[in-house]
Amino acid sequence: MPGRRARCSLSFLWVLGASLLALLAPGVRAQQAATWSGIVADESRPEGGAAVGYSVARARGMSADGRFIAFDSERTLVAGDTNGVADTFVRDRFTGALSRISVSSSGTQANGTSNHPVISADGRQIAFYSVATNLDPADTNSQIDIYVHDRVTGTTRLVSVGPGGEALSIVNGAIAYRLSASGRFVAFVGHFTGVFGKIAWVRDRDPDENGIFDEPALATTTAIDGATAAPYNVGLASDIALSDDGRMVAVAVAADDEQYNWLGYRVFVHDRDLGTTVRVDAPLA
Repeated sequence: MPGRRARCSLSFLWVLGASLLALLAPGVRAQQAATWSGIVADESRPEGGAAVGYSVARARGMSADGRFIAFDSERTLVAGDTNGVADTFVRDRFTGALSRISVSSSGTQANGTSNHPVISADGRQIAFYSVATNLDPADTNSQIDIYVHDRVTGTTRLVSVGPGGEALSIVNGAIAYRLSASGRFVAFVGHFTGVFGKIAWVRDRDPDENGIFDEPALATTTAIDGATAAPYNVGLASDIALSDDGRMVAVAVAADDEQYNWLGYRVFVHDRDLGTTVRVDAPLA
């Protein structure tokens, strides 16, 4: 009996092992759904004439679940890319699809460089800056501007617009911008013609909350004023941050004292609901 039990155990183990091997067999694996395998597999494929040049992943270029990766590249990565400048792209890591998003709403490619994509949590909305002049008819300043591309509707909209429709006049810091989780709010820094003493802004792309972004004449731009938090003379802003819900805005701004002596940069946080601004980089009392 002991010998029989041993033979039965060995038979069971053999059957189990054979079953596991079968599951790992290429034919079985091919039947299982698999996502695009990524960089290693992609390197073995011909690139279809991709030009030599840089490709850069950006700090805020990944969707919340990691599926969508936004980056900029000088390379010729998609059909019809003939502008000879850097463009912004999105890779869908589940399907492997690669799309160029620095195009106009009609699909026209940018006539200037586009960089630094920032992506919404769901991967639908992507902000980027560009020196192109043909991405939105509203662009009239021939300078760097910030745009948002909606991957579902295919629209590209200029969002670096002042409270009265003004165009950016000084681009120092204009490449600092962030999206809220849904992409509804865009926080950015910059200066507008005729608007003095304001350096940080929030663009609300859906103020009537009907789920449709950038409806004509509805989007609003409001100032975030760090100068109200302390007796500083506030200059250019260097960076900006935005909470997922668009309520809290942090901005780093250059500061002088009342005698205009350089103090360095100060960090302020503004609560858009309460209208309050506090400095957060001050030492504890």
